[in-house]
Amino acid sequence: MPAVAHRWFLSEGVRRGAVLLAKLDDSNFTRGLGLCRDIGEGQLGAQLVHEWPTNFLLVKTVDPVSMRHWHHVFMTYDGSSSAVGVTIYVDGRPILTEVKADRLSETIQNNAPLHIGMRNTAYPFQGRIDDVRIYNRLLSKAEVEQLFQAGLQSLVAVPAEKRTPEQQALLAATYRPQDEPLVRLQSQLAAAETALREARWDGVRRWYVNGQEQTMVVIPNPAELGDSLIDHSFAISSHEVTVAEYRRFREQHDFDQNVAPTDDCPVHYVNWFSAAEYCNWLSEQDGVPEDQWVYEPNDSGKYADGMKIKDNALELRGYRLPTRAEWEYA
Repeated sequence: MPAVAHRWFLSEGVRRGAVLLAKLDDSNFTRGLGLCRDIGEGQLGAQLVHEWPTNFLLVKTVDPVSMRHWHHVFMTYDGSSSAVGVTIYVDGRPILTEVKADRLSETIQNNAPLHIGMRNTAYPFQGRIDDVRIYNRLLSKAEVEQLFQAGLQSLVAVPAEKRTPEQQALLAATYRPQDEPLVRLQSQLAAAETALREARWDGVRRWYVNGQEQTMVVIPNPAELGDSLIDHSFAISSHEVTVAEYRRFREQHDFDQNVAPTDDCPVHYVNWFSAAEYCNWLSEQDGVPEDQWVYEPNDSGKYADGMKIKDNALELRGYRLPTRAEWEYA
């Protein structure tokens, strides 16, 4: 019987019976296996079913599992058709469980697909799952602990200010969504950067949409057109940063609703330090390497007095505030 492991982050407001992972065949009275959360008051539960509700196993953890934290969860089953053969691990260690049903006497095998984060379309899990692994043998306690401690887990435990650039890059590459919109965005960015470098503007689309769905307008080198002393190409957002866009960065940002009655109004009550921090955040969200970010925090790691703009800011790929000349020209 395969063992199942995944690392997940639990959001607030998870509904009762949310399914983390399931391989259950509804046509055979839910034959198969499932791992659920919040059976009762926040416990984890594992069920192995031949026929519900007469032939199945059900065990659950005695204590609830905390919310709003990443956890490494691992469930093993030794194939004994007994509840004592089921073990649930949380963060590398077996957790105390209680048996709710121990009546399995026949196979749980089925041809149903594996569903992650739900059971078919029912009981959706409201959180994040970043890794799922299935093994074709029973893993030992030591192996489960080793899986938890190895790789990314050891990096997550390192305080952010003490991580090396290589460790930070590995974490960023692992947790950044590698989905179709990001691939499309990377392609658009690459095309725009090529156009900026080569300044071949005929037939080139002069805009793209970044990872925050902000439209960026590409301005060809004004000096080459004889329009300005600005001697570089640049891209600038098509409108001021809105309240909604800024609150993705700082959710609790306060603003005057008399000035901005709707979320698509320009954001205000933002000083220069916060604006610079927002620019670096945009660079991080779009996967721009940190050495290409424009602003450097002060010696205390804060965006406040003592922070700096890099000397080669106009040559970097990261987001920044426009210069007065760029703003007026755009």
